[in-house]
Amino acid sequence: VSGSALGRARGTTAEPLPVPVPGPMPAGQTPQFGVHGVQDRRDWPCLTADEAARVLAHYAPSAAMGDITWHSMRPFSAACMVAPGGTDTQGWETDGAGRDGGGQDGAAGGLVIKRHHASLRSVAVLEAEHAFMRHLAGRDIPVCLPQHQPDGHTALALPPWTYEVFAKAPGADLYRDVMSWKPYLSTGQAWAAGEMLGRLH
Repeated sequence: VSGSALGRARGTTAEPLPVPVPGPMPAGQTPQFGVHGVQDRRDWPCLTADEAARVLAHYAPSAAMGDITWHSMRPFSAACMVAPGGTDTQGWETDGAGRDGGGQDGAAGGLVIKRHHASLRSVAVLEAEHAFMRHLAGRDIPVCLPQHQPDGHTALALPPWTYEVFAKAPGADLYRDVMSWKPYLSTGQAWAAGEMLGRLH
C-alpha cells in the first residue's frame, strides 16, 4: 500500500474487512490471555516495529521512535509500549497525567499504541471515547488523553486496522500482565479502585 493511500485511509469502509485467523504464534511473540489463562495463540498479532513507526509518523512526523519494550497480552485488541527515541520528544502533546496542558515532554516515559480491527472499532467510535476522556479530565478525573494528529484527529484508520496513541501514564502499572478478571492484589488497591469508580459516577 502506498504512503499516499495510507494517508487517505480514514473512517470505515463499505467493503468487508479481512479478519486474521488465530493460529500458532511465530517465535518470539508475546502470548495472549484466554479464558483459562495464558494461551499459545493470539487472536490479533503483535504490533511490529515497522507498523509502530508508520502509525507514529501520522501523529508526530518529526519525532524519533525508540524500541518496542512491551506487548499487551489482553485478548480484544493489540497494544504495545514504545520507548522514547532519544531525548527529543518534540511533537507529543500530553503529559501522561491526564492533562492537555501543552507540555512537550509527553513521550518522556514512552508511548502506548493500541490497535483494533476496524470491524470492531472505527475512528468515529474511538474519537467519541476520546471526547469522553477529555470531559473527565476537565473534571479532575486522572486519565491519559490521546495524542492528536496534525489534522486534529485522535484515531487513525489504516485498513483493516484502527489505531490510537497515548503517552504512558506516570507510575507503575501493577496489573498490565494480570488477567482482567483476577482479584486485586490488596484490599487497599481494591478500596482505591472503588473510590475512583465512585468519583467517575
